[in-house]
Amino acid sequence: MKGCASCHGTKGQGNTMMKGPKLAGQTQQELARKIKAYRSGERNNPTMAMMTYSLSDEEIENLAAYFSQFK
Repeated sequence: MKGCASCHGTKGQGNTMMKGPKLAGQTQQELARKIKAYRSGERNNPTMAMMTYSLSDEEIENLAAYFSQFK
């Protein structure tokens, strides 16, 4: 979560200085799908690939659940 918050904010509000988009307002399913797509290389972003390559499915679901609670 700490690495995510650097770019996306502690409540998923985003961080324009770090070019981190807003995560708040997305569903848990949507966020999990996107994170898994970065991990697999389906979505191409070198930073996100590096941040997600070692995440387990359970860790991804936990991150998605956390950020999906914010609007």
